[in-house]
Parts: sequence; C-alpha cells; structure tokens
Amino acid sequence: ISFVSLKLSKFWSAGAMLSREQWVENAKKDRLIYELMQAWENNGFDVLLCPAFSMPACPPRYCSKLLPAASYTSVYNLVGCPAGILPVTKENAADQAGLVDYPVNTDLCHRFARNATLGAEGCPIGVQVVGRHFQEELVLHAMGLIEELVQAAN
Repeated sequence: ISFVSLKLSKFWSAGAMLSREQWVENAKKDRLIYELMQAWENNGFDVLLCPAFSMPACPPRYCSKLLPAASYTSVYNLVGCPAGILPVTKENAADQAGLVDYPVNTDLCHRFARNATLGAEGCPIGVQVVGRHFQEELVLHAMGLIEELVQAAN
C-alpha cells in the first residue's frame, strides 16, 4: 500500500502482532493517558479546542477514503475524553480557490481530500471541544458558549 500512499501504509501497519505485545501496548496507552490528564491538570486546562476534521463536510462516497482525516477526533476517543463537535464557519470561495495549489501529485490521500472538497462552498467547518475525564457537563457548557459567540458574530 506504500506505493499508493505512504501515510496510509504507516496507518495500516501500526500495532501489535502478538497478544503479549498487545498487553505491553495497552500499558503504554494507560501511561500516556495518565500523563495527558496530569499535563491538563498541571496547566489548568478546562477544555481544548481542536479541529474537528481536516476539511469541510464531504460527500458520503469519500468518507471511507478519508479515514486519516478523522485523526483529530480519534485520539480523544482513544484516551476516553468527552468531546463534542459544532460548526463555527463555512467553506468559502477563497478556500475553494486555494484548492488549485493543493499537492495532489504527492499522495493519494491529498487527491481524495481535494476531490471531496471541490464544490463544498457553504459546507460547515467545525471545531471539537474536548474535556478531561468525567467533565461532560463542562464540554457541553463550553460548546454552548462557542455557539453563542458564533451566532453573535453572524
């Protein structure tokens, strides 16, 4: 698969091969989750604002081809953080004009992303609000505040 897309090749070849390796990987994951939550606590973060997806909403026929674009959300699902996504803007004509210079010859994923985004003017672009473990109410509160700000700006 590397001849088609180096990014997809790395994505699909990652992971443990034996069950004992899986246990080691699970322990590493648990340690990373602990360190992430500790860093949030030490820095006083309530929530994080992150990209929701690397492009505007795309037609259904492209969803399975653009699985790596969901990496912004999957990491927080993996570590068990509550999260929500809401639209904050829309694809505009300037965004569409920028697709002319998109690097479609270097990676098949880039070509799929460009093709999925062509004609997406007016489609929503969202942000993701991520909270610490067991802070669902805070995530919902932050999403409400962001929604109010977006409505006031429009």
